[in-house]
Amino acid sequence: MITKLLSSIATSTILIGIAIAEPTFSKEQIMQLRDVILKSENERYRNVFDVEPAYDEKKQSWLFSAGSYGIDQPAYHLEIREKDGYYRLGWVSPRGSSAGYDRFRMSPNIKKQVETLLEEFKKKKKP
Repeated sequence: MITKLLSSIATSTILIGIAIAEPTFSKEQIMQLRDVILKSENERYRNVFDVEPAYDEKKQSWLFSAGSYGIDQPAYHLEIREKDGYYRLGWVSPRGSSAGYDRFRMSPNIKKQVETLLEEFKKKKKP
């Protein structure tokens, strides 16, 4: 009896974990969000992230990476959280990272626009 209960709890937990790990938005939608974010940021980032995003199931975020690590070559990263649109943007190298890359943030001048986009994406997702 207890074994069956524990088994069903474990199965439910696994199924919930699988459902949570899948991306909510499509690559196309995340690329729209990327464009909004990059328009508000520094000019040097505008042409860096023309790559396809990758979804990180564990973090539930999308990652754009450009460049490669080297002694004097930084790799540029843009990570966007699905739940709220907050992002981390900057460069990382063996010698360190750009200021502020260690935390997620939202530029005040695009917050409303990002919230509107996320709402549109959620509406499109519903059957």
